[in-house]
Parts: sequence; C-alpha cells; structure tokens
Amino acid sequence: MRIVYVTPEFPSEEYFSGGLANYLLRTAMALMDRGHDVHVVVQADRQEQFQFNGITLHRLPTCRVFSSFFPGRLRKHIHQTIDNLELAWTVYLYLRKIHRSLHYDIVQFSNYRSCGFFSTILPFPTPSVTRISSFRPVWNTLSGLPRSRDVLFTEWIERTQLKKSINLFCPSVTISDMTEKAYRTRKIALIRTPFFPEVEETDPSLYDSLLKGKQYALFIGRLQLHKGIRVLIDSLPAFLDATRDAYVVFAGIDRVIPGLGMTMEQYAHTRGGIDMGRLLFLGQVPHIRLYPIIQGARLVTLPSLIDNLPNTLLEAMAFGKPVVGTMGASFDEVISDNVNGFLVPPGNSTALANKMIEAWHHPDLDGIGKAARQKIPEFSPDTIIPRLMEFYEDARK
Repeated sequence: MRIVYVTPEFPSEEYFSGGLANYLLRTAMALMDRGHDVHVVVQADRQEQFQFNGITLHRLPTCRVFSSFFPGRLRKHIHQTIDNLELAWTVYLYLRKIHRSLHYDIVQFSNYRSCGFFSTILPFPTPSVTRISSFRPVWNTLSGLPRSRDVLFTEWIERTQLKKSINLFCPSVTISDMTEKAYRTRKIALIRTPFFPEVEETDPSLYDSLLKGKQYALFIGRLQLHKGIRVLIDSLPAFLDATRDAYVVFAGIDRVIPGLGMTMEQYAHTRGGIDMGRLLFLGQVPHIRLYPIIQGARLVTLPSLIDNLPNTLLEAMAFGKPVVGTMGASFDEVISDNVNGFLVPPGNSTALANKMIEAWHHPDLDGIGKAARQKIPEFSPDTIIPRLMEFYEDARK
C-alpha cells in the first residue's frame, strides 16, 4: 500500500521531539519493514523531496493565501487561525497534485494544526483517516492559553475536521471518549501507538558528562503546563528534602509559558526551597543521546494534567523505568499503581511529592521497573500494525 502522512512536525525538522513526530517515524519505519511505500508531507520553510531513513519526505512551505483577506489589525489577533488555514489549504492543493503521479492509496492526517481541514470538507481523490493527537480545548485551557478569538477559531476548525472525518482513530480511551462526547463524532477506533527504540546505537556523551554517578528522577517532554511541569516543580522542595541524594533532570524544550511570562527553569528559580544545584535542564535532546539518560534514571516522572498515552511513557517503560503518572490522563490505561508504576491525582503537588518519595524509597523499585517493561510487548509493531492496516483497508472500502 502507498500511504501518505501529513504533519506539521517530524524528526527531520527543527521540532523533532514532539509526540506526533516520533509516532509518525516509528509507524512509518514499521510499515516500510512490512513492504509498504510511505511518504511524509511535512511543513517546512522550503520545498524539496528526499529520503529520510528510507521514507520519502516531502518538505512543503506554506502558501500565504489567506493573510491578505484580513485587515492587518484583525490578522494580528487571529494569526494562528490564519496559519492553520493556510497550512491546510497548501496541503490540500499539494496532495491533489502529487496524486496524479503517486496514485497513493490513503492519506493520514492529524487533528493537530487541522492540516486535513480542507482535504476533509472538499472533494478529495482518495480515502483519508484522521488520528486524534489531542483534544484541543482541554489542551489549550490546561496550557494556560486565554480563550481568545484566535484560540476559539482554531478549536472550531479542528472540531469541524473531526466531525467531518469518516475514519477516526486514537491511541487512548481517555481522549477518544472525551472527543466523542464533546463533538459527537463518528465512533473513534482505538489503535495504540506502536513502540520500538528507533535508534540502535546511542551516544552516552551527555549522560557521561552531566549525570554519570548521580541518582536522579527524570522528566521527559516539552516543559508545558498541561504536562504538569509546574506541579512537578512545586513538588520539588518536599521531594528533594526527603531524598538527600536525588537530582531532578528535565529533558525537553523550555519556552516562556503564556500567562506566566517565564520559562519553567526561571520559575524554579523563583520557587523557594529548591536547591537549584540539584536540578538540570537539558533542553531538547535527540533520542541517540536521550536513551542513555532514560536508562540511567532511577525514576521517570510524567505528571501530566492531560495526555494521550505519550511516547515518553512507553520509552521509559521499555527501558524498565518505573513511571509516576497521573490518574485520568491516560497513564492509568497501562499503569497499575504499585504494580508496574505509580499513579497520583493530577494537579496536586503535595500528592506528587509524596508519591515520588514513596517510589524513590520503594523496596522493590527494580521489580516495578521489570513489570513496566513486561507491558511493552502489547505495543509491538507485530501487534499494532496489523490492526492499523485493517483500519486502512476498511477506510478504502
């Protein structure tokens, strides 16, 4: 089958560490191993086509076609809406064009950035499916974004794409139930994320220079409010006080938080009672250097307020690392408390600190990590890819 994925992010680009980017890379690699022809259309600043890990990558710059329709003052206030519409329109035109030569069998969109908006509501040459990466109203609210016209318009575009999509799937029950209930979409299929380490050889230089010999809890992911990062930092005075040998490591992009006016590293400096010498902010780390850091961690903490069975959870469990996750945010779909990980109510820094302390001193932490690793075969490509292909075949009927 010839399959086209459309995405605003991919590991070939600057933003290589997002959950969507890494999901697509793993899925594409697994499909190619099974003889399928995979193309990825990714938003970029220049147009070109080349091979990336055997995947045919189409870099696609966005055409600025809608900006001139809006007065300058209004354009400033709905810039993300305009950006999303222009991306979706560019994708629509490009896919219609390349179909004449590629004759692809199916296209997969994400709801992120609504890049399949026009391809869903206008005549389109092939069947398409949409994978739900997030439920944007909750993501926006928990990320601290104001309910501006721009935010509301982008949510409306996403909602329209999802309601018009005939073939929908999602990796977590949490988000599929939320989306079906709020938007009254068609039934959303549950198809988990296939997982395997996508790099065979790793580079331990970052671990060796900064972390070797240290005991540390690790946070992986973008340092955003909906990931529970502020809750984690608020929990650190109690955690660090109770674990005198512990460090806390943050691996992910750290940008100024809307409404907060500072990065999370800056916020940690303002928070009393934290020994900043025991915190390490590494920024965005590629997998080749990230995997040794995960392997060296004593504990991985992912206190998301909401999530969608993130790659970071699977990566940590695959390396046999106990994860402290949150209830009702999709982690409890694979973690059983004190069995193969730990669970804590979301948004409660005191509960998080107590659970991290409990986990840190657990008498059989290695056993918890071993049980976590034993869960990962459920996400094997040999299990997930046949289900995905069945979904694609049904969409083509």
